[in-house]
Amino acid sequence: MGTMWKIIKRAGAVIGPLMFFGSLVLAARDIAEIGLSWIGWAAIGGGIFFASGFAIIYGLHKDNVKLLKKLESMESATLGALTGLHLVGLSLRITDLTRERGVIMGRTFENCHFHGPAIITFTGIITVIENSFDANLDLVFIEVPERSIWGAIAFHDCTLLRCTFHRIGIIGTAELKEKFRAGSTDIK
Repeated sequence: MGTMWKIIKRAGAVIGPLMFFGSLVLAARDIAEIGLSWIGWAAIGGGIFFASGFAIIYGLHKDNVKLLKKLESMESATLGALTGLHLVGLSLRITDLTRERGVIMGRTFENCHFHGPAIITFTGIITVIENSFDANLDLVFIEVPERSIWGAIAFHDCTLLRCTFHRIGIIGTAELKEKFRAGSTDIK
């Protein structure tokens, strides 16, 4: 988003309502002797307020368009790709990889974008390098006291290289969380 829109969005979101409601106070007190009538000040304040609202909506739209273009540039996973052992540069729903068993076993994912919603866990020997989630680890990770976990999608003996996870949480023990926090590449 351009610098002009950022300025309008931030300043207008504060100044516009202040001018608009301030002019109503002036009208109520009948002391609008500053050169413009209270209607003039209300119009200016309302205009700034609505311009800032437009800038906010425009900024959200531009951010969504950027994300959609990024996702569209990635190849969507086909049925053949979903069964492969080495998947590269795909955008896919994590649930499409598991079906009934809930386990993704012995596969390598490189530069893939996984979509949730889902909760995942890791079993066996896992290699994770430069992966990212759309929130920090404390928000994404659900800590449980036992290693036995039911209902989560499990990556078993997999490699994850530079993948992104959108709306996906991790469930596991405190030990697993600390390995992630330390940036460990091999998780057992």
